Amino acid sequence: MSTPEPLHIAFVWHMHQPYYRLGRGQPFTMPWARMHALKDYLDMVEALKPFPSLHQTFNLVPSLVEQLGAYAQGDFTDVYWEHTLKPAEELTPAERVFIVERMCERTGHPRARAHPRYLELAHKREAQACHGWQACADSFTVSELRDLQVWFNLAWFEPQALTQGPLAGLATRGRDFTEQDKAVLAAAQADILARTLPAYRDAAARGQVELSTSPYFHPILPLLVNTDSARVAVGDARLPPSRFAHPEDAATQVRMAVQAHESVFGAPPRGMWCSEQAVGEDVIPLLAEAGLQWTISDEIVLARSRSG
Repeated sequence: MSTPEPLHIAFVWHMHQPYYRLGRGQPFTMPWARMHALKDYLDMVEALKPFPSLHQTFNLVPSLVEQLGAYAQGDFTDVYWEHTLKPAEELTPAERVFIVERMCERTGHPRARAHPRYLELAHKREAQACHGWQACADSFTVSELRDLQVWFNLAWFEPQALTQGPLAGLATRGRDFTEQDKAVLAAAQADILARTLPAYRDAAARGQVELSTSPYFHPILPLLVNTDSARVAVGDARLPPSRFAHPEDAATQVRMAVQAHESVFGAPPRGMWCSEQAVGEDVIPLLAEAGLQWTISDEIVLARSRSG
């Protein structure tokens, strides 16, 4: 009986968040780059340390890396974080609505169900929402609003962070938070954000991970090069009457990504995960010219490439 050939599998973790600013220096209108840093990004790479023979590839999208860098430097305004830090007794009616409507999970969400006080507040929100958001928000006391401010952030932290260290006391108490408790939350958050990008740089330097990149602001490269390329994949695609073809912009997106990656992680990337895994004959030369050695796509693209 012959020995079966080993199965070679490459795990590529695609770390992507859109650019949540309307422009550099503008507020983050959504908090998801920050929240996923608290929950996933640092924990995923640090979890590899006890297993030095395990190698992984992480694709870090430049628009995410830029945002993580801004958060790490403290150089940011985040609409959700501002609503967290504002003293609960000073909230305007509109701010109360924002917190109740946007900073409280649904009753069926795992983050709410994992924490009794958060679930209690979620049930109240659900019961009162039928009266309209302003009436719903008005039904919450100052103490309940403050608990929502804290729990919206606290529930996103990696679960182990809530069992040890400064956050454990907040999670155990669970309710009746004070404005001073927000400083504990802020310090724990700042520590994680400051360590996230260096952790990936260190893992790459010791050879345990490979870091790849994507076009800087996540454009669909084949369409940026030439919108007519859509008909290669979908023959009856309805396209705008005027063809859009700017390969120079596509080249700039690739070049910006490579340069930014090297400036943050100390070495240029060898690979690029093209946005939505969209590749084509017009795209591959752009990657090669930027010094990239590999890209990644899916089985459908492979099948179409082999046909005819």
